[in-house]
Amino acid sequence: MKNIRQEGYYAVLNDVTYRIDFRANSEQCILWGKGNEFTVLKSRIISAYRLKNWAEIDGFTMWIGNYVNGKYSLAPLNDKKAAEHFGLKYLERDCMYDTVWKGEEDIDSIWEERTPIEGFPFNTEKIVYLKMYGK
Repeated sequence: MKNIRQEGYYAVLNDVTYRIDFRANSEQCILWGKGNEFTVLKSRIISAYRLKNWAEIDGFTMWIGNYVNGKYSLAPLNDKKAAEHFGLKYLERDCMYDTVWKGEEDIDSIWEERTPIEGFPFNTEKIVYLKMYGK
């Protein structure tokens, strides 16, 4: 399986994908990754997107919150049936259900969902499977 990337904002510049930060000015942004950080004109970005990771397990779609020591932290976003299936409590202060930790062998499919960032081109696939059911 491909490596799972941290949820967040990404930009492609010269065929390299970086994390993107909008703290610069209206014409520039900050890119970082691969051990460096630099400011670039927004007009040079080839594609930019927000990335979220999802998994399907036991017929339920779950949000991947974290990956540690070969285990995925999975949360059923507003899915009461999934929460009941996994015995998860609703966390009032966080307005979400608790998470369950599962290994890759327990998960049917894992994918990245990419959504456009306003003001940037979006030239990438919307869904990228990292693990597909049956493969």
